[in-house]
Amino acid sequence: MSVEALIFGSRTTHRVKSWPENFAAVVAGRKTFEIRRDDRSPPYQCGDLILLQEWVPPDRPEVSEPGFSRRQALFMIGRVDRGPCCPDGWCAFELISTETALRVGAAILKVQT
Repeated sequence: MSVEALIFGSRTTHRVKSWPENFAAVVAGRKTFEIRRDDRSPPYQCGDLILLQEWVPPDRPEVSEPGFSRRQALFMIGRVDRGPCCPDGWCAFELISTETALRVGAAILKVQT
């Protein structure tokens, strides 16, 4: 079994919209967290995957075609915060690049074997 299958194989993947400015900041590494409505079933959890899909809203005059672009990026969810740090019904969570998750996961697997 591959390292990718061991690390990502049975994880929940959440598909979510991401507006162009936020999407660009996340992909560039300038934004390493998300604040989202906590309305998922199953809920966001540490270790889940999140697929950000760039969404261009229809009120943008500079775009000819609003809706989903073809750009998307996959991340692993790190720490998830609920409670005092977030309003009721919201959560905040860390975004970990899949490259980092694979590197760390492979190192852990190597130590365990």
